[in-house]
Amino acid sequence: MRRRIKKIFENVEKDLDAILLKNSSEPYVDANFFYVTGLSSGLFEESIAISYPDFSLEVLTTQLEEESARRGREMTVTVFKDKSDQFSILREKLKLAKRVGINMHGLVSSDLEVLKSNFPGIEFKDVSEALGKARLVKDADEIELLTKAARIALEASKSTVQLVRRGTRETEIAAELNYIMQKKGAASPAFETIVAFGKNSAEAHYSPSVKRIRKGEFLLTDFGAKYMRYCSDITRTYVYGRASRLQSEMYETVIRAREAGLEAIREGVNGKDVHKAAQDIIDGTKFKGKFTHGLGHSIGLEVHDGARIAATADIILREGMVFTIEPGIYISGFGGVRIEDDIIVTKGGYRFLSPTSTSREITTIA
Repeated sequence: MRRRIKKIFENVEKDLDAILLKNSSEPYVDANFFYVTGLSSGLFEESIAISYPDFSLEVLTTQLEEESARRGREMTVTVFKDKSDQFSILREKLKLAKRVGINMHGLVSSDLEVLKSNFPGIEFKDVSEALGKARLVKDADEIELLTKAARIALEASKSTVQLVRRGTRETEIAAELNYIMQKKGAASPAFETIVAFGKNSAEAHYSPSVKRIRKGEFLLTDFGAKYMRYCSDITRTYVYGRASRLQSEMYETVIRAREAGLEAIREGVNGKDVHKAAQDIIDGTKFKGKFTHGLGHSIGLEVHDGARIAATADIILREGMVFTIEPGIYISGFGGVRIEDDIIVTKGGYRFLSPTSTSREITTIA
């Protein structure tokens, strides 16, 4: 974990004495805590990670999480009994500190006030930007976990065709996909699994309902696996029965947009230009204006991991960044098509974290 801490300190002010990452109670547990510690098991509510300019690391946690914490590498673990004991230990750790970095984006405001009142002599500095920069470029361990998460999701997606029959509900497919992912090794879904039939597929962040599928409708699935805290995110679109000409045209256009976006990816390129390459394909057809979101987002410990590939997002791609690529076309009252895969940026282009289909013909389910 020293390499990760080194990356963070390279992007902060040089006179910081430490960086403190404090968790509150669920759901306010900071993903950056798990980035610097590398811990994959445990909840770690109210726990603290302190990293130092020599790239060493200390974790303060409860007895509840002690066993999980001691599985970690390159860190010292101290167990506290209660809040009072926690701050007594923390005062000792920070007794010489004058300037300490904290993650303002992940710290609960009440915790910030408690820190300030308990440590009036310390100036707390926001290091959220440095944390984000460090996490954007994945190391070899992260890429291995992201690849595993992507492959689990892909394996689950292969079961979709077999799961559908007349009268199947959206919630049934979602439950089956979640079950298959966990059966194949995922700790949980990476986010709420989206299954949308018919006109519901035009809603990008739809929540599955008890709607039953009908012949001729779109079937869109958007889901991912969480494996040792790392996420995947893939989307597939099908038609139940025979595809209409409009459905086929939508799908073929989305595939061409994806190809154009992928072709533009390489180290040093601005993400806005990658988005534009895909957008231009869609806007050159009768579906102009129907691609209503960014082409992709970074993915890692969080499914939306801090960066976007979009018309308004200024980001220079670097080798080791991991993104989704997910063009889509959405027609209100009719339905939507989205295809999404996870890729890693390379010097000369990209590679998929898992194999994917390149067919321009939509898969139909009899």
